[in-house]
Amino acid sequence: MNPMASMIAMQRQSIKQGQQMLSQSMNAQRQLPRMWKDAIESQRSVQKTGLEASRSLAKGMVEMMEASVPSDQPMVGEDEHDASERQHEAFESLHQAVDDQFEAVDEISDQTWESIEGQLEENADNYAEFVDQSTSMTEESVNAVVESLEDMESEVGEGVGYGGDIGTTRMDVDIDDEETA
Repeated sequence: MNPMASMIAMQRQSIKQGQQMLSQSMNAQRQLPRMWKDAIESQRSVQKTGLEASRSLAKGMVEMMEASVPSDQPMVGEDEHDASERQHEAFESLHQAVDDQFEAVDEISDQTWESIEGQLEENADNYAEFVDQSTSMTEESVNAVVESLEDMESEVGEGVGYGGDIGTTRMDVDIDDEETA
């Protein structure tokens, strides 16, 4: 086989291997939005667990305060029952405030996560389209180069335009003996 044809064949093979590696890379790129979605879901779960732990801690602290404050200490001019009722109402109000605040945080958190997930879904579709277009354009370009190399390889193998006759083209010219003397 012609050395030039061998070199072209190796170049073509190298390009095809590069194309396979690029294809694998693009397949990995297609998986990124799913991986992002999984990461976001995991973060949302961790945050929700942390929020619930904070809620339980705050409720427990209010209950501990309620249990530690004596309820039988009336204010001046107040009987023991009124003092106990007032204290109970104050702690009920505090429990409700804690619940309301955590519900508000929970609602804001849910809205935020839903917005993030919605943006990810929208961008994932755009990203997938971009990867598909890039892959298609790259494959078309690489295929054109490979076809060109295959054509060149077959021409070199046949000796057309290249090969062993390179540099041996001869022009018939009449040389006058007087000019050479």
